[in-house]
Amino acid sequence: MSALPYDWRKRTPIVVSPAGGAAMSAALAPTQSYWGYALSSIDVDAAAYINALVAAGGSINDATRNAIIAFITTGKTDGWWSKMLAVYPYIGGTAATHAINAKTPGTYNITWGGTVTHNSDGITGDGSTGYGNTNFKPSLGFASDYSAAMGVYSRIAGSTGNIDMGSGGGAGESFTILTVHSSGHFNMPVNHACWLHNKGNSAPRNGEVAYNDSNNRIGIYIGTTTSASARALYKNGTQVATSTATDTQARSDRNIGICCRLDSTNTASAFTNRNHGFGFISSGLSAGDASSITTAIQTLQTALGR
Repeated sequence: MSALPYDWRKRTPIVVSPAGGAAMSAALAPTQSYWGYALSSIDVDAAAYINALVAAGGSINDATRNAIIAFITTGKTDGWWSKMLAVYPYIGGTAATHAINAKTPGTYNITWGGTVTHNSDGITGDGSTGYGNTNFKPSLGFASDYSAAMGVYSRIAGSTGNIDMGSGGGAGESFTILTVHSSGHFNMPVNHACWLHNKGNSAPRNGEVAYNDSNNRIGIYIGTTTSASARALYKNGTQVATSTATDTQARSDRNIGICCRLDSTNTASAFTNRNHGFGFISSGLSAGDASSITTAIQTLQTALGR
């Protein structure tokens, strides 16, 4: 079953049993007082996410609900939704709603720590203590060493901080990191060992793929690996860097952090104070996927007034 019907006229949920057998109720009563809508088809995954937002105390209006449905159905039509492992649209304006993984609510939900500001613009770290733990461990969460991706929508350049999403430790250890460095160095090493905090135009190391974006650290950034010798970075849907160096390192065994890097014992470090409007973790993405995802995120952000 791909769609969940909902009677807008009666404003009552319809319970269905999707594949997997668990009953799901679409608690999607409109916030506006009007009637006369014909039966509408609601995507099951969109309904699950909206239900989770409401259960977490979120107030979801018609425009936001429609934007969520459009985003997810676009992903299914264009073929990248099935590649998503964790999707964080940061909708609802609170720590509880922003924690929800839209792909599979309840799995890889974020645990927040330190000072993170939550509002209608998304999430903002404080650059010193604020972070999120996705509870996603690359060594277990990715099905393959060489099929992985992460993305983040950075809404402000930020004056301090280093890493937007990441896990890993010191020299010689495995990393899974997406960073828009305060110096403008945009990096994405998915598996291999390296230090990421190269300054300015320092050359990438150990197969790292990097792009110098010192003039503007605002936009939708995606980093992906699709083979041992194929990594790419995209900004706003355009490929800006690639690496073909062979990577033989294992996946990181630390959880992926938000607004930070999670090191051993999942201790946060390298905090950023950038404002994020969106984040995701997925299997490897093609150039077409990156372009479609970027457009879908942009459309969603516009609908959310960001």
